[in-house]
Amino acid sequence: ELLFPNYTIIPVASCKDVINYTRAFNKIESKYAKAYGIIDRDFRKQEQIDKLITDSIYSYNVAEIENLFLIEEFIKGFADYKNEPCEISKIKDDIMELFKKNVQQQAPYYVTQKINYFLREYQVRRGKSVDEVEKAFTSLKDDIQIREWFDKREQELNEIIDRNNYSEAILAYNNKGLHSIIEKAFGMSSYNKKALEYLKASEDAKQLLRRMFPDIL
Repeated sequence: ELLFPNYTIIPVASCKDVINYTRAFNKIESKYAKAYGIIDRDFRKQEQIDKLITDSIYSYNVAEIENLFLIEEFIKGFADYKNEPCEISKIKDDIMELFKKNVQQQAPYYVTQKINYFLREYQVRRGKSVDEVEKAFTSLKDDIQIREWFDKREQELNEIIDRNNYSEAILAYNNKGLHSIIEKAFGMSSYNKKALEYLKASEDAKQLLRRMFPDIL
């Protein structure tokens, strides 16, 4: 609501609900408005994101909503707002170090989510016999390449670490506990709440975060 005051914001339970509700609303012929869905990027690949865009469903340019407050410029602005010294290099290094430690956790999590997305989108072709049904199901299983998907994701994450690319890290890193690193750096609690107060007070912060969303909004 702070970022998009000209829109009516309707939170729903999950990304799946956002997708379903947006599609359903936009199918209403006599609707008086258009719905735009906003979802976490999560573990979706670009081709999945591009497909959702055709249904007016978009994601922001970080892994999940909490990571918006991890953007480097936002942290610096927050520090200025609170008159706090800010060792941004230390904060970024600590997040990257934790990211490095969590690669072996993040890659399997990605594969699990990818399997779930794959199963939701895959339609087993109707068979005229039990043999055809069995063949179709076997084909489905063969298309799920767990080890290949894991190896590729692990390589992608390690490349981000090798480049020490912080902006790519917060795009790929799903960890809702990262704000504790900033709380430790500033010696405070409830960074989420205080960052929201900063967002309310700063037009520059609003403009910064809006850039993380699709231009159409």
